[in-house]
Amino acid sequence: MSSNTQESPLQQRIRRQRATLYNMLIDPMHRAANRVAEVWRDREALDAELLSSMQKVPYATFLYGLDLQGR
Repeated sequence: MSSNTQESPLQQRIRRQRATLYNMLIDPMHRAANRVAEVWRDREALDAELLSSMQKVPYATFLYGLDLQGR
């Protein structure tokens, strides 16, 4: 995101917080989802990948794998 000189201090802070959240949570979750998708049909590998991903996603207490129908 580019810095806009017209932004208020509050808008600047919100932009920085969004970028921080993206780097801290969204990007690691996206990477974890991609790794899990590669082993989706192998239950043991899926469990191992979910456990491994727990260490790579900050503040994650649980990770669940759901298919496209939410099951």
